[in-house]
Amino acid sequence: MGSSVGRFSRLTLVSVVGVWALVVGAVVSDPAVATMATAAEATSDAPVDVGDLPALPSGPVQSIEPSIPAGDTEDPGVRPGPAVVDMTAPPAPSAEDADGSVDEGGLEVVSRSETVTTFERADGATVQRISETPINA
Repeated sequence: MGSSVGRFSRLTLVSVVGVWALVVGAVVSDPAVATMATAAEATSDAPVDVGDLPALPSGPVQSIEPSIPAGDTEDPGVRPGPAVVDMTAPPAPSAEDADGSVDEGGLEVVSRSETVTTFERADGATVQRISETPINA
């Protein structure tokens, strides 16, 4: 047990020294930290009149002569609007049109509700007859 306690304290010591070395290395080699220290030393708490500060340097400004673009500036008049398109959708096909009518004569009724009757075909597939009005009252 004594060796595990010694190992733990060596591991802790090595970890602490490693982290300390990384932090010191980052602070010493980081130019942003050095710039912040220099800026902090250069600033003072005394108010400064901005009129006393030097102007920022700038280069010569190119002068551009304005011009009027070519083209007609007259009133264009009434322009025709976009064509009106009929957006009504065709009616959806009914179930009989889409799948064809199903002969319910040879099918076995599996379940019934007020508006739905479920049939089972010989191959195991189910077919439902659905109505908006009650069909199984």
